[in-house]
Amino acid sequence: MNWTTYRRSISRMSYVAALMTVVCGVLACSSSEEDRTPKSTDFQLVSLDGQTLGPSDYVGDVLMVDFWASWCGPCRIQHEVLTVLQQEYSERGVSFLAVNSGEPEHVARKFATEHPYAYPVLLDENSAVSDRLGVLGLPTLMILDRQGKVVFFEPGLRSPREIRELLARAGA
Repeated sequence: MNWTTYRRSISRMSYVAALMTVVCGVLACSSSEEDRTPKSTDFQLVSLDGQTLGPSDYVGDVLMVDFWASWCGPCRIQHEVLTVLQQEYSERGVSFLAVNSGEPEHVARKFATEHPYAYPVLLDENSAVSDRLGVLGLPTLMILDRQGKVVFFEPGLRSPREIRELLARAGA
């Protein structure tokens, strides 16, 4: 094999390797929603008012769970959206929980005092529940249908329109 043939061969192998890397990356990033869905939503956390609560306490209702932290700018916006929607859906069998992820109780309590919640704020101070469920970013919304099955679990800020559509899909 001469030098020119060798260089072409190496160039083709580099091209194939780069193409395979891109394809594998796309496949990894485009895993289905079902793949990201928590296998179990069975958790109980203590709320700011001392109750121990979790999704199993809301079977029969559509349940919106918002994972957030006080330092998260988009979480603050999501909180405002969810506050309005909670008022809109309060008589329609939809319950809301806020899970503060990775912050000490006093930080969550201070934020909740300054930005009141009309629904329970649960404390996941060491992010154990958030990590087990697969929360990858904040805010993350998890919506369960009336049977407790996860119908939505995604990070990112959601519009009121999108959340209404998701709640309808969950049976609200």
